[in-house]
Formats: sequence, structure tokens, C-alpha cells
Amino acid sequence: VPVSGLAGQWFGLHDKVFIIEILGQAENNFDYYDSQRKSDVFKDIFGRDFQFGESKKFLTKIFDDVMAVIEKDRNYYERSGGGVTVSGGDPLMQSDFTRELLKACRDARIHTCLESTFNIDWKIAEDVVRYADLIISDIKHMDSEIHRKYTGAGCEKVLENLRRLALDGHDMILRIPLIPGINDDMQNISRTADFIEQNIGERLKTL
Repeated sequence: VPVSGLAGQWFGLHDKVFIIEILGQAENNFDYYDSQRKSDVFKDIFGRDFQFGESKKFLTKIFDDVMAVIEKDRNYYERSGGGVTVSGGDPLMQSDFTRELLKACRDARIHTCLESTFNIDWKIAEDVVRYADLIISDIKHMDSEIHRKYTGAGCEKVLENLRRLALDGHDMILRIPLIPGINDDMQNISRTADFIEQNIGERLKTL
């Protein structure tokens, strides 16, 4: 059950989580977000002025709200063999919250899945994936320049992180979105298959 689709409640929570993480960073780095703008944004969302130091308190409250929604579906998870998938956007852009949410689900014996592009520093990803029972990602293109042309970033970091995930023993579902004229040529398909065979191997789960 994707967290991003929970009962229509997630979208408001998601927005608040994002802005609170921004505000939390702003408390530690005033150059990141000027004080007046920070206060204005907070007031727009919560209806009152921001008080320095309170972002952690609100993030905790929102975290508890999300876990309460998840717990309501526990019987469904147990009957179906499913669990909670944290997707996005990209949840690793909110890595602290995602880590704590996956950890809480794991502690509650709820199966956890993380869906990400993994176009992020391994140090950030590593801190989160330890609490994920299953990883979902994709390989869009093996040529970094073509990948950059259509996504805005090269594929080196993505591929390296997928290698690391496999080496660390994470089960993965990899999707390959075939786009006519972009990545459906035999050369790219062959390179993709070779990468998976050589680097992912038995960690790959099929649908």
C-alpha cells in the first residue's frame, strides 16, 4: 500500500513534512532560507507564526499521524502479504523522515518497500535502505549523456547505487521503461541486460 495514497490524508501530511524539513534545515543554516520567508511559509500552512526550534516537534506529530493511518490497515497487510511502500516524488529527498517511517514499520513487523531513483549520494541512501525489505527502482538508459539529456542527470550514480544495493544483499524490483526512439534500441537493451546479469544477479525479483 503506497504511503503516498493513504486515504487522501497523505497529501496534506506530505506537504507539511516537506516544509518542516526545509524549516529544520533553515534553523541550522540561515543562509538556506531567510527568516521572514520561513515564517511566511509556515504561517500559510499552519495558520500561525513559526517559533524557532519547533520544527522537530511538528515533524514528530506528523510522523505519529502517518503511523496511525498505516496501523489501521495492519489486518489487510497480514491477510494479503503486503505492507507499506514509500514512494514519491523521491522519498530519499526527505531521507530523515523516510528512514524513521521505515524503521517504525519494521519495528511494528510491517513489510517495508522503498521506491527511489537512487540518484543520490550513497551515504544518504545507505542510512535509509537498511530498513527496507524490498527496493523498487528503474534503469532508464545506460548511456549517461542520453540519460542526462532526458532526465537532467547522468546515470553513473544510479548504477553505482544499484550495484551497492545488490552487494549489500537487498532484494530489488527493477523496471525498464521502454520509450520508442529513446532507449528501445538493441544496444541499450543489451547493455542493460548485461549490467543486471553482472551486478544484480540473484538479488533481482521478478513480477
